Amino acid sequence: MQVVNQYRCEYCGTLYKDKELCKQCENQHRTPAKIANVEHRPMGVCAEYPWSIQIEFDNGSVVSYERKGIVYRSKR
Repeated sequence: MQVVNQYRCEYCGTLYKDKELCKQCENQHRTPAKIANVEHRPMGVCAEYPWSIQIEFDNGSVVSYERKGIVYRSKR
């Protein structure tokens, strides 16, 4: 029987044999700090949910995301 030691990145799940490489992977991932801006469309034109949002990350970068559709709608 062979024992295999691996390290898993807590953000993306990638497995590494080397602990330092796994740490490098974890350190390069950014985490959201806050919503910087939200853009809505007028009533009747995709108005319920934001069309785009800008997220500020832990390193100060701001990234824009645009909605492509609803993936899951709650049954409330």
